[in-house]
Amino acid sequence: MLRELLERAGTLYDAAGTLPRARELHGRGIALVVELAGDACVVRHYHRGGAMADALGDRYFRYATNRVLHETRVSEALRARGISTPRVKCGAWYTDGLFRRFDIATEFIPDAQDLSEVLFGDVVPGDPVLRRTAELIRGMLDAGLIHEDLNVKNILLTNDGAYVLDLDRCRLAGLVSEHDAQRMRNRFFRSVNKWETRTGKRVHDVARNVLSAAFHA
Repeated sequence: MLRELLERAGTLYDAAGTLPRARELHGRGIALVVELAGDACVVRHYHRGGAMADALGDRYFRYATNRVLHETRVSEALRARGISTPRVKCGAWYTDGLFRRFDIATEFIPDAQDLSEVLFGDVVPGDPVLRRTAELIRGMLDAGLIHEDLNVKNILLTNDGAYVLDLDRCRLAGLVSEHDAQRMRNRFFRSVNKWETRTGKRVHDVARNVLSAAFHA
């Protein structure tokens, strides 16, 4: 089926947009929820962030890390270590001179909200979702995961679980240093502060303390 999709539209992402009942998820770029080979999947096109975004957009140097393969390896390793993250279903990449572009399809988690929707919704101190989020963060660090873009959109919550998303820039280390843990914490709370400004709502101090404590040994 993947080959047929690529032949039809040229890229996995473009083909996904033509499938029946495709729907959009908004984050960095637009991800598409579609059915592939009988499974509900999220198809996303890789976009750069940070300072390189303006210059290169969705282009990655050809001989740099293959984003799809790297995310697949990290995803498999994390699940083997007991950390929940959507399974990679398939991916594709496209060479263009010195550059490559990438698409990936991951398992769709039904009845889920990202952490921004929860923190700035009806969550109250003592809510189980705070405990599940803190346990996920602590588990990630114990598993040796260094997430270079940990933010409130990259944590997905269900009624009984928590998942970490967007692993293409992650690294697995034997031990996460205090310095790296604090970098992750700072990046995470910058996203919290941004959403406070965007929504006009403030995260309760108790909730902040629960989440902050998860970054410490």
